[in-house]
Amino acid sequence: MKEEDDFFLDLQSGKAKLPDNKDSLVIANINYID
Repeated sequence: MKEEDDFFLDLQSGKAKLPDNKDSLVIANINYID
């Protein structure tokens, strides 16, 4: 999805803030892979 792509591009470029809860990032990665 476009929004997810933008989020991960922002993460790679260091512009996105990491979630306080690392589990949220794991869930986001699982959803991104699927």
